[in-house]
Amino acid sequence: MPLNDLERELAEKSVWPAERLVKYLITDHETFLVKRLPRMKELAGQAEHKPLAQFLETLDTELKGHFRTEETIVFPVLVSLEHEDPGSLKQALQYACRHMEADHSMHERHLRLLAAFQHELEDELDRPEVLPLIHSLDDFARYMYLHMNIENRFLFEPYLSPGR
Repeated sequence: MPLNDLERELAEKSVWPAERLVKYLITDHETFLVKRLPRMKELAGQAEHKPLAQFLETLDTELKGHFRTEETIVFPVLVSLEHEDPGSLKQALQYACRHMEADHSMHERHLRLLAAFQHELEDELDRPEVLPLIHSLDDFARYMYLHMNIENRFLFEPYLSPGR
């Protein structure tokens, strides 16, 4: 997904109500866990890249926990309060949003590590199983970046701004 496509996706979703964003993001969670991560793990195994395969296992576990927290705790509260003052829940909601953003900072570090693996793999392009792995890593990073930005900008940031 080229950068201008990412920008277009963000602009389109900036006007979506929280409930529609959450439905989109939950579907995205499933895509990451059912499609993208398993495919990357499979390709890392085919390329016999054990450090990457181990890292992807860890990433899979971390994302499952992160997504579960969003889906069962944070998202339902955000949707229920979309048009209401959070009142006494404000501090708890701000804490939850900051926690999710902190996780996203960790995921950005993970994406940088995936980029380093990708760069390392570019020295092995003569192996036919390497190019699909590189493409898969790139695809995952682009969609993860989009996903985190949607959450941070359109779901979490409104509750962290002083006016809310």
